[in-house]
Amino acid sequence: MADASCMADHTAVCANRRLRLGAIGLYGLALIAMLAVFAWLLADQYRREIQAADEHNSTRADLVAQWVNTTFTLSDQALVGVGQLLAPPA
Repeated sequence: MADASCMADHTAVCANRRLRLGAIGLYGLALIAMLAVFAWLLADQYRREIQAADEHNSTRADLVAQWVNTTFTLSDQALVGVGQLLAPPA
């Protein structure tokens, strides 16, 4: 009778141990999956931020180029006007 009780306790301990290892394994897999999702989200956000910064820099460069072009055009027109004023009358 004592042997049957000992065997029952042993199988219960083994089953408990198996359940505990299964729970720990499931927890580990869930943790790895969560870390993978967070890493993917951070990488995606990084790529979006880099793309937005590139677009912002491109827009700013276009604005500066237009401003410089306008400044040189106004200078050319002013110099043409001064040239016409200083030219001897025909």
